[in-house]
Parts: sequence; C-alpha cells; structure tokens
Amino acid sequence: MHALMKMYNIKRLIIIIFLFLLSFVSIAQSETRSPRFLTMEPMFTWTKSSELSVNLGYVKHKFLDEHPTASYGPFIGLGSTIGANNNALVSKLGYAHYEGFIAGRVQVLNYTDFKQSQFVLRPELGLSMLSWINLTYGYSINLKSDKNLIPTGHSISISVNLSSYLLK
Repeated sequence: MHALMKMYNIKRLIIIIFLFLLSFVSIAQSETRSPRFLTMEPMFTWTKSSELSVNLGYVKHKFLDEHPTASYGPFIGLGSTIGANNNALVSKLGYAHYEGFIAGRVQVLNYTDFKQSQFVLRPELGLSMLSWINLTYGYSINLKSDKNLIPTGHSISISVNLSSYLLK
C-alpha cells in the first residue's frame, strides 16, 4: 500500500510538471511582441547543508539601450547538496524576478537520496546587479517529507544569470 501511494505521488508530480511546462508554450505564443530567452543560472546556496545547482529559465528581459536590466520568468533546476554526510539530489521548479537592484525568487525543491524525499518551499529576496549577479536570503519551509533529509531554515544564495541574449 505504501509503495502504491509513492507511485501515485510520483505520477501526480510528473503530470503537474508537464502541465507547468506546457503553459510555457501557450505563454510564448500569446506574447509575440516581447521575446523570451533561455537562461542558465549557476547557483551556490549556503544552508546547514549547502547546495550547488544550475537553473534553466525561460525568461523575458527589460532593456535599457539594448542592455538587459531586468529578467523574469519560470525556471527548472537540478543540483546536489555538498558537505557533511547528507548527499542528496536537488530538483527545483520556480519563478524568479530580477529588476534593477532587487532580486526575488520562489521555488519548490525536492531533495532525494533515492530512498526518501523531502519537498521544501523556499521564498527568497535580495540584491541584484541589473539581473546579472544575484545575492538572496531565503527561508526553507518543509512541505512534505518521509524524514528530514535536509534541515530547513535560513539560506543565502549567490547566482549568475547567463542569458541566451548574450549570444546574439
């Protein structure tokens, strides 16, 4: 019965992610005047168990003299915890908005060591350097877990936003 519930939860999560990604297609088709760009955002997060990850986003930019000053949009990410003795894979789904000198991000993270998993909600707020380099403070809230794989609480993240706009 327990294995059946886990299988049901995995199927439900896959359907939610698929619908979320499908919504990107409809958004992109409805906004033809303002193009979206792919971004890659390497990120390091300091917590009780630090993590290293890469986010891939599908974002819009605001421009000033053909230079992006803001970016916002959904992202997915993948990474790993590092240090101590709790190595876990981290998958992310979220939304980020970097505008001028303000950075904000909301993400749902799933930590797993393939024996157990933990879902965490992490809102973040911080400083941005014209959406390129971001320093944010976040607080992780435990949503669902088999056990506490990763301690929740305070976190500091630094990231670099690399846009496909740079390759034009």
